[in-house]
Amino acid sequence: MPKKHHLSSSNPVPSGPRRFETKRVVVRPLALQVLTAEEISEAIERHFRFDWGDDYDLTSEDRARMDAAFAAGREVMSSFHAPRPGPCPFIVVTNAERTETRVESEWDDTPEEQERTKLFLLDFAALLKKHGLLIRQHSSPSSDSFSRPCSFYGDGFVLDVAEAVDWLNAAEPFSNE
Repeated sequence: MPKKHHLSSSNPVPSGPRRFETKRVVVRPLALQVLTAEEISEAIERHFRFDWGDDYDLTSEDRARMDAAFAAGREVMSSFHAPRPGPCPFIVVTNAERTETRVESEWDDTPEEQERTKLFLLDFAALLKKHGLLIRQHSSPSSDSFSRPCSFYGDGFVLDVAEAVDWLNAAEPFSNE
């Protein structure tokens, strides 16, 4: 009988031993509230076996990037979706030192993180207003509003966010020298 999958995934839990482990697993408050114990357990098992997430979310480049991050001793992250009537994305993150793994909802912020996000958004909104820019979401056949790209529009100015991200990822690190 095939193993029941608790996550909305076509990926089975990889077989064989774990490829790594950590000293401590922390489940953040909102993740603990919205996920079942089976979903958390399955995601952790998949993460510890180098399964960085669901096939429909990750490209081969994303997987290679996580493999390289692990080999280089950097933080690694897996991204999953729990089956719900609406989207329930969550992540499993292991720190660079391999001492702690966190399971958190993408919306699992502490009050400090919420305040920092609020301040960032206020500063960002002021910067956009200063330069006369608006943000518009591209229309898309996808019903997932989180995955639709957006652009900044102003007087004679359009910047597609996906293009900006590609440029930043390809650019040399900024230097103050």
